[in-house]
Amino acid sequence: MPRHQKQGGSSPGGSPHRHAILLESLVAISEAFREFWNDLARDLDVAIDVLGPAGAVTPKPGTVAVIVAAGGAERDAIQWLETHKVSLGLPALVVGTEIW
Repeated sequence: MPRHQKQGGSSPGGSPHRHAILLESLVAISEAFREFWNDLARDLDVAIDVLGPAGAVTPKPGTVAVIVAAGGAERDAIQWLETHKVSLGLPALVVGTEIW
């Protein structure tokens, strides 16, 4: 699994250390929970690349998943998946609030 490296922090002895950062592409179908994704990324120490639903998904190197954030617009998310291609080998996850 490819990972990006990020400089940050320091070890207990004061010397800088490196830790891995995972990158996720987030397709925001709705505005619901928009701040949630930034908070979650910060809590998990991952980077997110927020995309709008109209554009093509061109994951950056190191991207490990594409999240389609539906938040009440699940039918739009399904339609988005049917009309957009996600890179082969990348999981596409739909996150929403409705139960089908």
